[in-house]
Amino acid sequence: MLFHLDLNSQLVNVSFWTEPSLVFSIAYHLDLLRENGHFPCKDNVEENINYIPGDSSMNTRDLMSFLKESEIKRIIQKIVIKTFDVEVQKADFILLNTV
Repeated sequence: MLFHLDLNSQLVNVSFWTEPSLVFSIAYHLDLLRENGHFPCKDNVEENINYIPGDSSMNTRDLMSFLKESEIKRIIQKIVIKTFDVEVQKADFILLNTV
């Protein structure tokens, strides 16, 4: 779940992400997934992804369901894409849930 608060352009813009930081990192780098043909991710294709900064290699089968091609029309995917393409990029601070 993502909470984004932008009260005024004079104030600090903070995004708070309650899911694990790996989920945030993958969603934050949607542009890299697009460039490498992994977004939307084809449901039956298994390829390694090793270009997300700070993350170890992973397989496309390990991606979150909202990044899959079969979920392309779901509202959650539209919300996440808009949030990361527009809102999170403007954040001055990002608070992440880590273990």
